[in-house]
Amino acid sequence: MPAVKMPERSKEDFSDANFDEWNGFGGSLFAGIKEDAEDREADSTFANVEDYMDGRRKKKRDEKAREMQLKFASEQLSFQGKFAE
Repeated sequence: MPAVKMPERSKEDFSDANFDEWNGFGGSLFAGIKEDAEDREADSTFANVEDYMDGRRKKKRDEKAREMQLKFASEQLSFQGKFAE
């Protein structure tokens, strides 16, 4: 019977002693995994969605900024008018 070769074990230490509550494990869990075409396509799709959503949020941010500028300008004029002779 041929000997069964066991897969190589990671040389990194994933024990509780190497775990940090804030950062997780000290090493990378996915260091040995190669990126393939499907991964690149998924990354591209997510980037397109993020760009689209950022464009939608940008319109709302610009509208809010314009409102704040108009409000600030009207408040400045009324405040300066209080000290006019």
